[in-house]
Amino acid sequence: MFNFIKEQLAIWRFKKSLRAYTRPDRAFLKSTRTRFITLTQQRAGVCIRAKHPRSWKYATVAIVAVLSMTSGMAVFADANNVPVKHPLYNLKRVSEQVRLNLSSPVQQVELHRVFAHRRLEEVTELELETDINNRPIPPQSKIRVNNKIQIDKLSKDFENEIRPEFCKDILDTIKNRPDKVKNRMIDRVKIRCHD
Repeated sequence: MFNFIKEQLAIWRFKKSLRAYTRPDRAFLKSTRTRFITLTQQRAGVCIRAKHPRSWKYATVAIVAVLSMTSGMAVFADANNVPVKHPLYNLKRVSEQVRLNLSSPVQQVELHRVFAHRRLEEVTELELETDINNRPIPPQSKIRVNNKIQIDKLSKDFENEIRPEFCKDILDTIKNRPDKVKNRMIDRVKIRCHD
């Protein structure tokens, strides 16, 4: 057995040295390739443009890196359920839509329920927002106007998430909310659920 291994190693070394001996020099190959292309262009009258494989490689790597980072941030935002004011909130919403589109019909019902609860939390958070001194934000302030716009958008999204299968679950969750938010949200859910 030991002799067999020795013979195989000797054969492998011989093949390797034979390949190295018969392989042309790189400089020779490059010069002959250039000369061949030049002669062909002269005889055929055709101009061959030089390829730029590195630029395509760099562009491909850059595109893959950007897509990876963006999708990673979207997954991070969705997994951590970032709040409405967070810069990654829009990526969270994109990630939620992707999850909905890729899930089965049974899983979609559960995802709609989870997302409806998320929208409810976000609306509640915006409506109860106060400034640093725990005083209500004045009605004329920019923050109040921006919050109102976001609340309206989130309320529409919340209504779109509600499905008849889990109206009771959402109503039970809303009943535990503060009075300021509770009555308006209960009315919205009842309208959507046709109760």
